[in-house]
Amino acid sequence: MKIAANRKNLKAHSKALLGNEYTPEKERALIHECLTGFKREPGHVSHSRGDHLDRIGAILGTFGTEGILLNAKGEDQAGTCSEQDVALDVQYCNAGDTYAITVLYVNGELCLGDWGTVVEAL
Repeated sequence: MKIAANRKNLKAHSKALLGNEYTPEKERALIHECLTGFKREPGHVSHSRGDHLDRIGAILGTFGTEGILLNAKGEDQAGTCSEQDVALDVQYCNAGDTYAITVLYVNGELCLGDWGTVVEAL
């Protein structure tokens, strides 16, 4: 599952994303951070995404952030791969379950979904 991280979808899925931590204030903070919080650092795009996900994860109360980088053969690249060889670059807020809805970057695009389905689709 991969859903665009726009205001409408964030509002619709905020209770599932926040779970027991849901409050209207946390919902507003989540939407604000997702829509305005990403700042690209020249030369450090992946670090910027990681910092952004860390801030989102703090709002969600997740277990940190994780990432998966696979090359065109579907092999794990352990954090290094030339840009033209990347088949899948997923960074996500670890919700504690492979198929739990969370906030993630899939090949640079911020979205909602679960990382298990994204990897299976490859």
